[in-house]
Amino acid sequence: MVYYYIDGRAAGGERQVNSGASCEVIAGWLHLSPNDTMLLSAGVHTLKMEYLGNSSYAPSEFVAQFTVQ
Repeated sequence: MVYYYIDGRAAGGERQVNSGASCEVIAGWLHLSPNDTMLLSAGVHTLKMEYLGNSSYAPSEFVAQFTVQ
């Protein structure tokens, strides 16, 4: 499972790693669920994605900033 947070607040709950529906980054573009972005103001925000790991893969974390225009 992957968990993600926008500006330090949980967003969208948990997602299966291969679901493709929660968050996607393609060629510099970030696509998030409309439920998580409807209330974001214009400006810079922080996205944190957290994978807690399992018996095969170590935990991992990704943090990046994105801009809402």
